Parts: sequence; C-alpha cells; structure tokens
Amino acid sequence: MDPGITFLRETNIRPSHTGKEAGIPQPGKKTCSPTQKMVILPGVTKKTFPGIDLKTVLENRRSIRNYSKIPVSLAELSVLLMYTQGIREGTGKTELRHVPSAGAQYPIETYLLVNRVEGLDPGIYRYLPLDHAVVREDCSGSDYLDVASATKKPEMIRDSAVTFIWVACPERELWLFGERGWRYLFLDAGHICQNLYLAGEAIHCGVCAVGSFVDDEVNEAIGIDGEKEFVIYMATVGKREG
Repeated sequence: MDPGITFLRETNIRPSHTGKEAGIPQPGKKTCSPTQKMVILPGVTKKTFPGIDLKTVLENRRSIRNYSKIPVSLAELSVLLMYTQGIREGTGKTELRHVPSAGAQYPIETYLLVNRVEGLDPGIYRYLPLDHAVVREDCSGSDYLDVASATKKPEMIRDSAVTFIWVACPERELWLFGERGWRYLFLDAGHICQNLYLAGEAIHCGVCAVGSFVDDEVNEAIGIDGEKEFVIYMATVGKREG
C-alpha cells in the first residue's frame, strides 16, 4: 500500500493526546519586536478592490508566469494580504479571516519577498494580520537571489513584483488536533493560495503558485529554523504584461 495512503488511514481517528487536553497553553501568533517598524497598509476600498463578477474571476483565473516591470501599489498589496490572511472580524483568539482554517487556528504566517512594491524597499517582510501591517525582517534574504536560487524557475521570482512565502507553524494545529493537525497545514495553505489567485485576478495582477523549491535554502533565506516553522508554499505576483 502507498505509504501516503497508510498515513491517511492511520490518522483517520479522533484527536488524542493534544496539547489542549494536556492543559498546555495555546501557542500564540507571531508579533514584531520593539526594533521593528510597522508599515500600516491602506484600508481596502471600492477603488482598490472594485466590484467584479465572481463568475468572471473564476473563469479567468490562470497561472501567470510573466510579469511587466510596473510595480504593485501598496494599496494593491493591501488587497492581496487582506483577502488571503486578513481578519474579517474579531481579534486574537476569536478572530475570523477571509479563508477557512481548521479550528480557526490559522497556522500559516505570510512572508513577502518584495521586488517592486511602491512604498516598500526591496527585501523580506512579514504580514501582521491583527494590525494589517508589514514589518521588515532582518535575515539573509536581502534580495530575490537568495530565494530564487532555491526554486525550479528562478526567473519567476526575479521578475515578480512580490513573492508570497507561506510559513507553516505546526504547533498551532497540533495543540488542538494532535497528529492529525499535520494534514490541516496543507489544506490551509491551499485555501490561502486560491484566494490569492482570485484576489489577484480581480485587481488585474498575475499569480503563479510555486511548490518546487529547496526547503532548507528557502527556510534559511527568510530566517526560520525549518522545524518549528517551515516554508510550505509560495506564489509569485506581478502586473500582467500588455
């Protein structure tokens, strides 16, 4: 039997031995250090996210791998972050976002490799959903080369305006669901990426998911350990050519 199927069968059980059952405090979300300066993102308005027919968005969704040199505006980046990981209602433990998440644990952090975003210097940033803001990360990935070299198609990273890098924090899911929480990490990443495709289509940006990369190299480039946190999925974004 395929080992992947065996794994699914073996974890198709009621959660047990979870951190919650053991009385372990719930893992918190990442914040920013006192030395980091938050860049507050513009609010999402009808001007930055105009009404568009859902049927049109769904039918036009494509993976776009070639981008123009036109930068993405900070308002457009705000739209993409709001509708992928932004908070719809509530705060802290009661927050609800624009994507589903098992147990509302939201175990995915959003990092950004910025090449051409108006108002942001090139580099690595991290999104803070509670503040709808981004902070610059002090890590080795100072430009696109550190991340691009670890991917199968580095030209996509090089030419994109911004690359979304989603980082899984498994402790958040394992605390509530035990070992079964591992599979929910990948489901969450898929929900987020699909929302990026749809939001990108609505504001005339191209998006392409990236699943082929050298894990250890990307983890190192953005300054995470690859164990308690690891890159689970990526996607490039840029203005469409023509």
